[in-house]
Amino acid sequence: MFTKTNDSRHETGQRAETFAAQYVERTLGWKIWKRNWRCKRGELDIVCLDRETLVFVEVRARSTDRFGDVRGAVDVRKARKIVRLATLLLQQWEATTTPSIRFDVILLAMCDLQVVKVHHVRGAFDALT
Repeated sequence: MFTKTNDSRHETGQRAETFAAQYVERTLGWKIWKRNWRCKRGELDIVCLDRETLVFVEVRARSTDRFGDVRGAVDVRKARKIVRLATLLLQQWEATTTPSIRFDVILLAMCDLQVVKVHHVRGAFDALT
């Protein structure tokens, strides 16, 4: 069985997040507010504005032979963690009103560090909020 080294996983993850950031900015026209926001409890990949909605985007990269649906990429535990991190980040929101929020997942099928397929799931786990 082929296993990736930590370096190649890190490089794949960085490429995937860069691609996803470009996708939300260039293709969707969203404005990125935070990227790789970290605190002691974890990290949020991309936080951006889709008009009046603040979108928390979790990016997942898969090799093409393991590309599946969002349920396999983000489990309930991970989704809850993202929601908790979003709550912490919202404490930094400086606008006069709290925006509506949404949680999206962008799944990227990759082969040799190149994106071959994009699957964007809007509202992937809003039911937890």
